[in-house]
Amino acid sequence: MRSTRRKVKRRLKRWERRKEDIVHKLSKHIVDVALNFNADIIMEAFTRELQEDTALR
Repeated sequence: MRSTRRKVKRRLKRWERRKEDIVHKLSKHIVDVALNFNADIIMEAFTRELQEDTALR
């Protein structure tokens, strides 16, 4: 019975570490996507401003 408890505890610890790793990786990807999306919006606004400036000249 004790060995079963040890195995279960060991597996729980292992899954906790994996869960933390998965959450960490997922959060990194979410931040990368958000930054990329934000950069696309900024570049779109920048090109729009350039077009407006050249149209005014």
